[in-house]
Amino acid sequence: MHEPGEGGLGAWYRRHRWWADPLGALVLSVVMAAFGFHGLWGPFSLLSDDVSPWWALVLAVPACVLSLGKARRPWTVLVLVAVLFLADLLTVGGVGTLVVLLDVLWMAAFRAGPRGRRVLLISLGAATAALFFAALLFADVDVPVAVLFGVQFGAIFGTDYWWAVAVSQAHELAELHRQRAEDAAAAAERDRTEAVQREREAMARELHDVVAGHVLAMAIRAEAALATRPDRSDDRAALRA
Repeated sequence: MHEPGEGGLGAWYRRHRWWADPLGALVLSVVMAAFGFHGLWGPFSLLSDDVSPWWALVLAVPACVLSLGKARRPWTVLVLVAVLFLADLLTVGGVGTLVVLLDVLWMAAFRAGPRGRRVLLISLGAATAALFFAALLFADVDVPVAVLFGVQFGAIFGTDYWWAVAVSQAHELAELHRQRAEDAAAAAERDRTEAVQREREAMARELHDVVAGHVLAMAIRAEAALATRPDRSDDRAALRA
């Protein structure tokens, strides 16, 4: 019998997600290209003519390959995938690099410490502001549309960042409770051992006092018997005592 959470699809996914996530992103990229989905960030495209959605795979495939190393080098992979996403944003505007970037960002935020999370948060804020001003100044859109682009970008990546930090903090809290429980159990075991040791020492002292009293009585009676003239009945009485 398996304990809850030990088996099933969820456990399989956790063991194999290092390659299942990139494969899923790649499949999604192919499906979106097959449906003709592209131009996600249309106003930012530097291409003069519309291009085939299959060109998005040129950037999505390297991003998926890079994400295979997100667990070992999350920051390096994050920077490289961000560059591919920027190239995609300025050209085809596919879905693959966006999905991979969200996945890698989640891993980086999950693994990062407080300092790293501050860096990520500041970077996301700067990227959102840069996208807003780029849309306003270079994409030839109105202010409401530029605001919409900034809010959309910030909401997507901000939610991804918040989710990763929340899960990481939940794990840290669970680990803290586990450590405290182990410390409490160890302290209780030490107290029990010390109590047993004190009880044994008290018993040893009591036993020592009882034995010492009996030996002293024996010595006193033996000395008393030796101090008198030999007498068979008195000597035997002393020995019986």
